[in-house]
Amino acid sequence: MPKWVIVLLIIALIGMLGCGCGFAACHFMCSAVGNAARTAGDQFRVEAEAAAKRAQTEMKRQGIESNAAGVSLPANLPSDIPIYSGFKPVAKVEPPGTQNATVTLEGTDSARKVADYYKDALTKKGWKQNIANEDEGNITQNYVKGDEALTLIISKGDTSTTLTMMYTKQ
Repeated sequence: MPKWVIVLLIIALIGMLGCGCGFAACHFMCSAVGNAARTAGDQFRVEAEAAAKRAQTEMKRQGIESNAAGVSLPANLPSDIPIYSGFKPVAKVEPPGTQNATVTLEGTDSARKVADYYKDALTKKGWKQNIANEDEGNITQNYVKGDEALTLIISKGDTSTTLTMMYTKQ
């Protein structure tokens, strides 16, 4: 907040606490301070929106996409890695110049149900599970297939389950 707004707020507080200037003067001062605060807030909002647009542009340049609506699956995610039915992508990272990809999906089934599905589906497609860990409702599974690796992190939240898939290829 700009210093001049803080000064106006202090002056207004002094006026309201008994400077003897009367209601009209306090009302005028409070109105002026309120208008100044709104103007400062509007300026901050415009600057914040511009910063958000710059950040979004930079994220796209780096292969990062995050937005609850309209995120697509990473193009370099292999077709033998299934997407759990009913789960929608909410964020992804595809670093330029690599074959790596990370995608975060959300849905409503339990973390255990999702983990069991992937253990069965990936094993049938030739992936070998080499790590499985469960801690306080968070499930981590790691699979390998040749020079590829896939890590799944499945977490149950208050209203949804989050599935993060991290794919790497050597």
